[in-house]
Order: sequence, then C-alpha cells, then structure tokens
Amino acid sequence: MYSTILFIFSTFWIANQAQIWNGTFQMNSTCITTSCCCVSRELVVTRPTTNTLSVNANLTGVCFGLNALSDTEEYPNGYTLSVTISLLTLDIILSNDSNTLTITNSLMPQCNGKAVRKMLQIVTVTVSTTTQVSNSAMHQYMNMMMMLWSFILFICMKNHF
Repeated sequence: MYSTILFIFSTFWIANQAQIWNGTFQMNSTCITTSCCCVSRELVVTRPTTNTLSVNANLTGVCFGLNALSDTEEYPNGYTLSVTISLLTLDIILSNDSNTLTITNSLMPQCNGKAVRKMLQIVTVTVSTTTQVSNSAMHQYMNMMMMLWSFILFICMKNHF
C-alpha cells in the first residue's frame, strides 16, 4: 500500500514540473544558411506578461529581407510555441527539463536547429522565478497531501465498516 501511494505521489510530482521558457539560448544549429532562414548565435525568450512570451533573435540566410525575429505570442499550454517569420511558421519546442529548444520548420526540415540554455541564464531564471515555482509546488504538494489523506481515510472507513 505504501509503495502504491509513493508511486502515485512521485508520478504526480514529476508530471507537474514547471516549464521555464525565459532565458537566453545558444544556437547549436545545422541550419543551412544558403537555402534557409536560420537563427544565428542566440535566441532570447522573455515573458512580458503572465499570458505572453516574446522571442527575439538575429536571423541569417534566406530570410526574405529580414535580419531579426521579434515576436510575441500567447503563453503556450504545452511545450510548443509557434512563431511566424514572414510566410514561414516555426515551432519552438521546449524540452522537458527546460534546457533545450528545438526549432522545427515543417516545410523545410533541413532548416531545423537546436539551442541550449546558457548556464549563466539558468541561475538568473531560477532566482527570478523561485517564488512562482515555489508557490506552485507548494500548492501542488498541498493538493496531493489532501488527496492522499482523503484516500487513506476512505480505505480506513471502508475496512472499518
């Protein structure tokens, strides 16, 4: 019984890790600049409001005359954020550990790229979001504990009657 409760608690806790989009990501791209519009050097993601994310980056290659990306989108429900560069839509996918971004172009897969969170930025993001993550984690912990105690009480009452 205790192992079942521990398993349920662990699964719930892991499944509800917070996404951390904010940060500066270093491009490690194989994007082909002779035929693609590529993000060069760094991609910066900020959260100007609780409901939006902003993506800023320098562009290189075949970018329809653009040299920079500056886009603000609604905060995503999942781990994918879609941004538009002229006629192209790019999907930016955040890894489960929030340390890697994968940039995909569904029309031209050779234009895909990856970006890794800069180590210095992890400290900044962690410090700036500690309160929000802690409050969220505490809220999730309290909900889980209430569910756990309700479950234990239910089992005890069921066995008693």
